[in-house]
Parts: sequence; C-alpha cells; structure tokens
Amino acid sequence: DVQTPTLIESPDLDSSQDSAKPSASPSQSSSPTISCLPLFDPSSKLTTYVDHGFCGPRGDDAKADTSECPNGAEFVCRYDGISNGWEYITLDGCNYYAFEVFE
Repeated sequence: DVQTPTLIESPDLDSSQDSAKPSASPSQSSSPTISCLPLFDPSSKLTTYVDHGFCGPRGDDAKADTSECPNGAEFVCRYDGISNGWEYITLDGCNYYAFEVFE
C-alpha cells in the first residue's frame, strides 16, 4: 500500500518540542505545493528531507545522494513548511517539515 502524504498546517508545538525543531535555514520560501506531494518518497536516495526527530526511513534530516547520476541530477520540486509557520506533511507516521525531490 502506498500512503498519500497528508498536509498539516500550523502544527501546535508546545515548548518542550521546540528544541526538537530542525535547525535548517530554507534557501527559498515556498507555499505548500500540492502537485509536489505525490512525488515525495523519503526512502529515495534522490530526496532530501527535514523530519521531526529520527522517524524518516533514511535517518534524521537526510540529504539527496546524486553520486550515482553520471550526468547530474535535476531538481524537480520543493516543499518548504519551515518558512510557512512549521507546516508539515505526515507520511507513515513521520512528520516532514521540508523536502526536495531530484531525478
């Protein structure tokens, strides 16, 4: 079964969770892009993500590995919930604050 990511807006984080927020500086602000959500596969080596804690399948805040792309990787899309008030998507019980997809 493939689970569709769910967009959650403005999560209610209490102060005890503030220290768990990822310390990432988004390079560009963007609003949630619904068309990008179906492309998000956190298990793909061609995906970068910022997750809450260590729940992502490739570990905490994984970076895309494009070393196997002989001609380089092409940027496909980005979701940035960090600059949108810590919005996140939930997939397989893990909250993701930002991601980038390459091909």
